[in-house]
Amino acid sequence: MELLDYEKRHIDYLTNNAAECTLFLKKNSEFPISKPCNLVLLGNGARNTIKGGTGSGDVASRFFKNIEDAFKTNGFNITTTDWLDKYDEFKKSTLKDYIRDTKKEAKKNHIMPFVYSMGYFEEEKEYDFDLNYDGEICIYVLSRNSGEGNDRRNIKGDVKLSDREIKDIFDRTKQWRYRNAQILQEQFHDKLNAEQLKMLKLITEYKENLKNQIKLLMCREIEP
Repeated sequence: MELLDYEKRHIDYLTNNAAECTLFLKKNSEFPISKPCNLVLLGNGARNTIKGGTGSGDVASRFFKNIEDAFKTNGFNITTTDWLDKYDEFKKSTLKDYIRDTKKEAKKNHIMPFVYSMGYFEEEKEYDFDLNYDGEICIYVLSRNSGEGNDRRNIKGDVKLSDREIKDIFDRTKQWRYRNAQILQEQFHDKLNAEQLKMLKLITEYKENLKNQIKLLMCREIEP
């Protein structure tokens, strides 16, 4: 069906103005990306981007671009296509188990599978993919869907992050800090005196200790 005139006007308006409403700022208020670049894109929402819930919570639309497609359309080179492909295959394999188990639970409770599974989602399962990808920036996209019929559960991989998601975020952060530290060291090391180098080492050790403390807090079982 061809787009109606009002739909075209709405799309043109959003295309020209949506970017003005979306902003990622550094701590000094600078925009972190000056032009398209090599992008490390990770996370379950990079391709499986959520635009609305399920049932009446969904949003009808003629078309929809996920986050990966949006970056590619605007000239970014996604360096993690291999990771995203592996995650897609992994989700297909877990979906089969989810459907089988849901049907079994529905039968045990004497409820039709369609009714039993309404608004119900499987939790994020643990996987084991390599994270050694290079790029100029890294974006990790987390997503959870929800809808009428069931509440999300306060467990890992559902409302809470899975162990693997936490590990991936911290590991990638550590890799990125190490990479940036190497770049800074190469650029400025020769310009620092002994006292400045000593101070840099102390700051690095302090930040590493602080990061470990935050990690311990995030991994605790805390009720929301």
